[in-house]
Amino acid sequence: MAAERAPWTLNDLGFTITFTRGISPASVLAGYGADPAQATLRSRAQALDLRADGGHDVLQAGVCNHWAFGYEEVGWDGTRDVVLQALSDGTDTLSLYTFGGKVFFSHWRDGERLERFEPGALYTRPKWEPRPFWNQMQARLAPGTRRDHTALALIEQHIRADLTETLLTGPLLTLLLTTPAPDHLAPPPRQPKHRKPLRLVQPPTSATPSSATLTVTRPPAISNPTHLPDAPDTLGQLSSS
Repeated sequence: MAAERAPWTLNDLGFTITFTRGISPASVLAGYGADPAQATLRSRAQALDLRADGGHDVLQAGVCNHWAFGYEEVGWDGTRDVVLQALSDGTDTLSLYTFGGKVFFSHWRDGERLERFEPGALYTRPKWEPRPFWNQMQARLAPGTRRDHTALALIEQHIRADLTETLLTGPLLTLLLTTPAPDHLAPPPRQPKHRKPLRLVQPPTSATPSSATLTVTRPPAISNPTHLPDAPDTLGQLSSS
């Protein structure tokens, strides 16, 4: 069995993390419907104390190679369509949720969902082409492979950076999510700039040079998109405890 790695070395219950290209940690907090002015720089230990005192989910935000991330231990706001729609306005957002053996990955661009699936679960395969993240995820899965580790490794390959224990222990911009994100969120503030098309980095093979990339394009509209179950009720109960 492969050695354990972050975030699992810090938290084995589960987590949700989003990565959004080209925005600031403060903009990540705004994308979740929170007020960045209420945030403070805190270590992970201080963030856990904040949760114990406040009884709500804690959101921490930082930067990993030009991709700003929002990290929730046990929480799941980073899976909500309204949050991902706001974060991805004018850019790309990747989301990973894992809890109780469930793993969900999604990719949003310009406020629209391009892919969302449970790695290895064929019934969740996106019904349109292209589906580059699904294809690469399936190629990486093998008997005995942990789906959550595989999904995070694919994200790290794509953003060209590792989510390390040192990074997650902080200090990071931190606040309490005292209320769920509303049904509609304005896009977080950011500086306008030219955005290049998202390219999914592919691992080198004998037939593919290491510099090869795969362009992700928006799929055609569909009348019956893939539906995935919401986060388990037990997670919501944990978040409110």
